[in-house]
Amino acid sequence: MTVTWSARRRATRGRMAAQDGAPPLIAVTDDLAARFPLYADNFPVWAEQSNGMLQLAVWTALSEAGLGANVQHYTPLIDQAVREEFALPQQWRLIAQMPFGDVVEPVGEKTVVPVEERVRVIGL
Repeated sequence: MTVTWSARRRATRGRMAAQDGAPPLIAVTDDLAARFPLYADNFPVWAEQSNGMLQLAVWTALSEAGLGANVQHYTPLIDQAVREEFALPQQWRLIAQMPFGDVVEPVGEKTVVPVEERVRVIGL
């Protein structure tokens, strides 16, 4: 079955509409490449790693406060609309969205690959 781009957009709009009223938005940026030009080529990779760690830290803090959250990746479909809605600079790159609030229902079971199959610890 072939899914057209417009069909994907309609499905995405529906999922996003389900989050209407989700209160806050957390936006973080730092242009480290401009501050440390010697390492500029490395910053895109480091930024992705840092962003993932930041998402986990924020998720954990929200959870500790009794709040629920989910991470969504609707980029690039919503990038321009988000930029305009929140007056974000053009050079910011939207990576993910994390709507959060009261827990409406418990998280369901999720099957994941065991960590031992995804991570190797060498030298211990």
